[in-house]
Formats: sequence, structure tokens, C-alpha cells
Amino acid sequence: MNGVKNADCTLFHKEWDEAARRDVWSCTQFPGVSWYSKKGAQPGTAGETASDTLTVRIFTRDAIAVDVGDMITPGLVSAAVTSSADVLKMFPDSFKVLRIRDNRRGSLQMQHWRIEGE
Repeated sequence: MNGVKNADCTLFHKEWDEAARRDVWSCTQFPGVSWYSKKGAQPGTAGETASDTLTVRIFTRDAIAVDVGDMITPGLVSAAVTSSADVLKMFPDSFKVLRIRDNRRGSLQMQHWRIEGE
């Protein structure tokens, strides 16, 4: 796959386990992704709040398990977590997935998943 590959990332994906009757988190490592993050702040009545944003492109033609509410962190990491709070505690540079775009069309070299988060 072509494209700017400037980082590695790990996706923490949450799924409901009906038998255990609880959420189960798994992590999948993705080497060679395009990672673009931007730090920002929003003014408000109680002061400024962070408004950091992220766009990651994962270059693959395969389906990946990702959903809104999942967490994505820079680097190839592995951890047993039970919540998004666990991910943030262990990996403070993580982002919550807010938008997912399946761009697996067009030329084979540019097919990818675009994941956006805050």
C-alpha cells in the first residue's frame, strides 16, 4: 500500500460478550500507518478545554474491527484493559474514535481505513 506511513498505532476495540454479560476489550497493532494529530483548545465560560484531533489512515484491503467509542494510541503496545479510562490511564496520548471511513475502493495502492478521533 502506498501513502505516507509515518507511525505505528494500536487500536483498542470494545465488543459486548453476551456469555460474560460485559464489554471485552481487545487490542490490534497496525505498523506503518499515516498519523496526523493536532493540538487545540476551545474557549469556554469555565476556561479553555482541550480540543485535540486525530486522523489515522490504516492501509489495508482487509476488514478491521473498529467502532465509534474505541480507543487508538500511538505506537505498538499491548495491554489488558476493561474500559476506555484504562486505556487513557496507561496511554495518555490516546484518542477516542469518533468517525470511521471505509476507503477500500479506487486504486489498490490507496485503499485504506480513515479513523478520526478526539
